[in-house]
Parts: sequence; structure tokens; C-alpha cells
Amino acid sequence: MIASTYFDECNSVFPCSIKSEDLSPIRMDSDDWKSIYIPVIPNHLSLLDTRGESHRFHAKHISYFFEKLLQVGKIRRVDFIDRILPNNPTPVKAAFVHFDYWYNNENALNLRSTLDMSSSARIGGYDHKLDDHNIYCEFRIFNRPAYLDIKINHKPISTSECDRNMYQVMEDNNRMEREIVDKNKRIAALEQELESARNLINMLARNKKITNDSSSEYGSGSMTKQKYNKCD
Repeated sequence: MIASTYFDECNSVFPCSIKSEDLSPIRMDSDDWKSIYIPVIPNHLSLLDTRGESHRFHAKHISYFFEKLLQVGKIRRVDFIDRILPNNPTPVKAAFVHFDYWYNNENALNLRSTLDMSSSARIGGYDHKLDDHNIYCEFRIFNRPAYLDIKINHKPISTSECDRNMYQVMEDNNRMEREIVDKNKRIAALEQELESARNLINMLARNKKITNDSSSEYGSGSMTKQKYNKCD
């Protein structure tokens, strides 16, 4: 129900035209791959609608894009992880897209064929089918053509239903490792501040002792002088 409502919301921005004959499952062997990997979902990615207007394309739109717009298969789930790219401090999303089955249509067959031959494919948008023609809706980044790189996922999730899979566990582990590094840096900074405070306290204590010693010597000298003068 939630997925259906979300798809309806997406359809209001990116309408899709689906023919039932395009959604029949392709026959696959048990060892045939069903999952794909998207190494990078660019942070500023947009997708044009049928009117040529640009809309931000977020990671959450991946399921709708592949199932309803590109129409390559029935998606079971999409798992996301954060990645840090070289020379880019801002994390980007990567996605593992897992299918229950692939459709037996031209888009799905062409994509699978390209992936089987090249191990990767590049998707720059999708064709919105109309009665007499198609409208190509393309990805953009700052008004320039963009794309999603696709690879075969050779390590699909287990078929057993579970709340968490290996990729989510890996991401949590990476997150905890980053938190540990941050906490260790904070601890080191606090230890340095504590050491500085100890040094300051010790310095103040030494200065106070020197001041007290100087005062004692001065007081002792005065008493001696007074006594000497009394004798006179």
C-alpha cells in the first residue's frame, strides 16, 4: 500500500505508460543474475519530465525509475550505502537493486544483453511511450546530460526474508568505524586539554610557592632589623 501510494506520487511528476504484455516475466535459470549495482547516484542529478521540465532525482526514486519508467523488472528491494569518492568530501549514494524477476520486453532484454557482454551499461534516461511517438526524458546535472552507470551485482542478497542484509550491515559497520575514529579524535583532544590544564595548575602552584617564599624571607628580614634597632 505504501509503495503503491509512493508510485502514484512519482507518477504525477513522471507519468509512465505501461502495457500489460510488457510485464510478463522472462524465463531465467536459478543461477542467472537478477541484481544490479549502481556505484554512484550523483547528488545533483535531475530528470526531465515529458514537458521538458527538470525535477530533482533522488536515491528514493530508483525503484520507481527501473520498475515503472524504464520497465525492466519487478523490484523486490533497493539497498543504499554511502560512498566517499576521491577528491570529493561529500558522500554520495550507491544502490543495489534486487529484482523478483525481469520483464520480457525490449528494454529489459537490451539492458541484460549489454550487461552480459560488457559487464556495465550507461543509462541516460527513458522513453515515455505515446500513441504515435516517444518522448525521451533524460538525466541532467546543471542542465548538462548525465547518466547512471549500471553493473551486474555478483553478490545478491539471500532469498530469505530478513530485516537486514549484508550491505546494510556493512554500511552500519562502516558508520560505526567512522564514529569510533571521530570519538578517538575527540578523546585525544580532551586529553590534550586536560594535560594543558594540569600544566597550568602546576605552573600556578609553583608561582604561588615562589611568591610565598619571597614573602617569608622579606618578613623575616624586617623583624631582624626591628630587633636590632630596639637594642640601639
